[in-house]
Amino acid sequence: MRSALLAVAIAALFGSIAPSEISAVGADDKPVEVGPGITPPHAKTRTDARYPEELRAAGVGGVVVVRALIDRKGGVHQVEVVSSPDKRLSKAARDAVIMRRYEPATRDGEPIAVWWNETFRFLTEAEEIEQFAKCDPTLVDAASPSDAGAVTLPVLVRNAPVVTPERAAEDRRPGRVLLECIIDVCGRVHECKALESSTADFTTAAIKGVEKRLYRPATKNGKPIEIFFTIRVDFRYR
Repeated sequence: MRSALLAVAIAALFGSIAPSEISAVGADDKPVEVGPGITPPHAKTRTDARYPEELRAAGVGGVVVVRALIDRKGGVHQVEVVSSPDKRLSKAARDAVIMRRYEPATRDGEPIAVWWNETFRFLTEAEEIEQFAKCDPTLVDAASPSDAGAVTLPVLVRNAPVVTPERAAEDRRPGRVLLECIIDVCGRVHECKALESSTADFTTAAIKGVEKRLYRPATKNGKPIEIFFTIRVDFRYR
């Protein structure tokens, strides 16, 4: 059992969860550590931690480990930060866990309350681009289109220039192209086709540029998923 002094130190460093953010633990829900003979809890809804974009851009990232009490019904109660490089990342991880719901842990087929650790990896922009560039779609644990749950849309992490066709640039001719593309589980752009376009030369230029982009892939229940995504490209002049 951890000492009261350690608990106070953790609370002082990382903050605590307000009582209104978590439900009360029942008297019969005394938690145990997950060990032999216990089937761990499994997240039914995996709320992603929101990585503040200003931290990502500034290169502030790392691994956050939080410890939560998961009751016999899969509800989340006390949430403590075990380790973290930054208190703002700690808050993002805690907020994500509080929103999750679990299939409870079981022992001999009966649900029990347990202490459970969750790990969140906050990748900086440079780390994320490197990871996606090395990604192999065949090795990704991806979500199925038939899985229930809301889809979180892709986010652009590496842009690529779209070069204006030479003749259009000379004439200062504006244009717009609306593309429908596949963004795969590694965040790569494939098989773009024009839904709307000013002219064919703008379509060719837009597809050539957009297919060099890299995205943080769409997710469902915390897992990447391949989706069709609409991208607009405007050709303008100052």
